[in-house]
Amino acid sequence: MVKWSTCLNKIADTRRFGKPADFDAVTKRGNLFALINYWYVNCGVITCGISHILTAGECKQRNEDEGLHEVCGTVTAIWLPFEGDKLMIQIIITTLEILVELCIMSPAGVLCILSWETVEVLISHINHFKSNFLKIFEESTVEGRSKQLKFCIQYHNHILRYTLMCIKRKI
Repeated sequence: MVKWSTCLNKIADTRRFGKPADFDAVTKRGNLFALINYWYVNCGVITCGISHILTAGECKQRNEDEGLHEVCGTVTAIWLPFEGDKLMIQIIITTLEILVELCIMSPAGVLCILSWETVEVLISHINHFKSNFLKIFEESTVEGRSKQLKFCIQYHNHILRYTLMCIKRKI
């Protein structure tokens, strides 16, 4: 299975058919959203972890009221079948929980942004194709129209081929 980043790189290649007019703006916006997503997801996970640690008092109170022995001060209060140094267990569990959340949330966010950015670049290419297609009717010679039509057919096939490859992710 191929990565979405490979799909985006293949679709973003402008050497053969030229660069769409809005290509730089689209890629700049995509990179900005990717950066915002990266910081949002990572800061969100860390903030969630810290907020649970700061509300450990409620967990401790519930432990006292209900006679529980959960390890408080972690992202998720957890019961362990053994006793130990509560602070050390808390640090280990919290670290593992935050790392696991980062390992799950970050790739999910990246996948969402990459698939969106790939579609935006495809839209840019389709608009570029449409403007090139209209140039066929502006050509005064048959040879010029034929050459422009051949270019548009190749461009159209290029867009479809890479779109289908990304959908099937068989690049």
